[in-house]
Amino acid sequence: MAETIGLRKGDVIVGACGVHVERNEDLIRVVSAAAPGQPVPIDLWRDGGSVRIEAPGGQRLGVVIVDVDLTPSANAPPARTREEVLSSARVAEACPLDVEAKDRVGATPCEVSLAPGSYVLVLRADGRPDARLPLLLRSGERREASVAIPSAAEFPPSPPGAWSSDPLEYWRWVPAGTFVMGLDPHAMNTVDDPAREVVGFFIARLDLTCREYGEYVNDAATLADMSTRQDQRRVPRTQESNLPLWKKGADGRYGVETPDTPVRSVSMNDLTAYVLWLAARTKAGERFTLDPTVGGRIVARPR
Repeated sequence: MAETIGLRKGDVIVGACGVHVERNEDLIRVVSAAAPGQPVPIDLWRDGGSVRIEAPGGQRLGVVIVDVDLTPSANAPPARTREEVLSSARVAEACPLDVEAKDRVGATPCEVSLAPGSYVLVLRADGRPDARLPLLLRSGERREASVAIPSAAEFPPSPPGAWSSDPLEYWRWVPAGTFVMGLDPHAMNTVDDPAREVVGFFIARLDLTCREYGEYVNDAATLADMSTRQDQRRVPRTQESNLPLWKKGADGRYGVETPDTPVRSVSMNDLTAYVLWLAARTKAGERFTLDPTVGGRIVARPR
């Protein structure tokens, strides 16, 4: 899409239809709202000067969602040839990631003909949670993927105090595959070879909450350890004065402030101590390696 409307490497989009834009979502909204075929003026900063180009209106920019139903059915039609699958395949329009999939293609194994671009394949199989497979398809490229979709029994347990006790709600499965990083040449830590192979893993849908972290802080073993050391090392602290944000009550437990908000003002050492406690408390450590992320989410990698 970028090449077809005249964008070049290094261009900075500053406006569309006379409206200043700062985010990708702003540009998507302006271009999508225009009537089909109506030219949309896009203002750029290029090589130290202002440039205006035009894009056709009414198009949805962003990521394509492809819904692949792998569920076998007793009423399923007879198996189709590759040509029949390709001729009948329907692909959702290009849209932002938060738009739900609405079209289905094929049955396992299946082949889909797609134009170059970014896609998210939503994979469904009978009795198993949905899996999402990001796909970056370049011009002339053919990609093959074999995706393992775990059953409900293979998911890690929800942590104590979690916002959902249902592991299928709490966790999301990220299939193994190629991860692309560092494509922006102007960003920090840009790499020459951006493709990395990663193994499949589970990641929490939301950041770790104060309620979940409070379960660890108020665990008898944690309280005893802090008492022995005569400090409050695991309690969230202010950055300025390094004072505890949670107050200790008469019962010896800490009051958890704003329990349903993401926990902040804790160190990576604190989060590492939390996941070690979680692995032992839920026995998840017998099947998974748990790690915290810098952003505050928990990752579970099958052993």
